[in-house]
Amino acid sequence: MHTNRFTTQAFQARVLDHLDLSQALAASSQQSRAEPGSMATPIKFSPGQTTLQLASKEKLPVLIAKQLLVEIEQGGSIVRDQQVDSAQSWHRNHFRSAAWDGQPA
Repeated sequence: MHTNRFTTQAFQARVLDHLDLSQALAASSQQSRAEPGSMATPIKFSPGQTTLQLASKEKLPVLIAKQLLVEIEQGGSIVRDQQVDSAQSWHRNHFRSAAWDGQPA
């Protein structure tokens, strides 16, 4: 049986893996630079992954990668960070699972 690797679900799983790895590497890098016995520092979040980075990892044309990323974003699994002075980056959507004031966790 053949499963298309570019179905929304298959692509989403791989993108979330790329984003999670990026976050883990950023956190690991921060921990290795901390001095022993120092107070805990706030967690540094990954700069995310740009559309170009994700397209390169998936060996896809950038326009197709962007279209697939927008589909995943519409499903709520990822969010984009669009800054004026830098490229748009993608992140796992942690807002969806957050407990907000007055709401059950």
